[in-house]
Amino acid sequence: MRRRASAFFILAFGTASALALTNAAAQSDRTALSTYGTPGLIETPTARSLKDGELAFLTSLVGPTLRNTVTFQILPRVSGSFRYTRIDGGQADGTPNFDRSFDISFQLLDEGELRPAVALGLRDFLGTGLYSGEYLVATKSIGSKLEVTGGIGWGRFAGRDSFTNPLGVIDDRFETRLGGSSNTGGQVETGNWFRGPASLFGGVAYHLNDRTTLFAEYSTDTYDRDTAQGLIDISSPVNFGLQYGFRNGIDLKAYVVGRRRHWRAGHYQSIQLLITPWSH
Repeated sequence: MRRRASAFFILAFGTASALALTNAAAQSDRTALSTYGTPGLIETPTARSLKDGELAFLTSLVGPTLRNTVTFQILPRVSGSFRYTRIDGGQADGTPNFDRSFDISFQLLDEGELRPAVALGLRDFLGTGLYSGEYLVATKSIGSKLEVTGGIGWGRFAGRDSFTNPLGVIDDRFETRLGGSSNTGGQVETGNWFRGPASLFGGVAYHLNDRTTLFAEYSTDTYDRDTAQGLIDISSPVNFGLQYGFRNGIDLKAYVVGRRRHWRAGHYQSIQLLITPWSH
């Protein structure tokens, strides 16, 4: 069924279940995941990673979009994700659109006393290109409670407040990115990587205690295609979230994405399920 709303207001209740071979990992040891199923705040990525060999399953409902993602820490510094997406009303005739995409992330630097953790990622590098985007992100802990993240992104990450690609100083071809996406997928579009306009994104995570974390972020994804089809309307780049971890390893997460200044009825609710077998 095709869904429409003049405001895109998401109140998401996420139930996350962590299953351990021996016992549940401490909440502070878990890596928060974004709605895309990869390490992140709410919608934006961070430079955090899962532990070597860990596997995460995530389902998130964002407006008319249902994302199912499997993320695996392939190597200590390399993780990969496969995502299967259904967008209600995503086709021109109002029928659902189904999409498959692959992500990969590389941990370039571990966090040090003064140095942030740094990661480079490719989202939807093998797929239809619906979510295609690249990013370079850094995350740094300040004390024991605050984590600050900042990054630069291209493609889907450059939908808001974009500027000329700084890589254009190397080659002016970096300033142009081909638009559109493949109908069938399965092609690696290397010619678009890190090309076109760029945008800055970022956010913070604040650990109230070892089980409760607050999130705030500035997201540059404007959901242009969904907005053009009248499916959703992102009017605010600022998102907020709250995550609570129970002692048995279950996480409960709530977040608000793209809220309009004047909210009215017709908002969407999102449910997220995360199951992580922790390798101990």
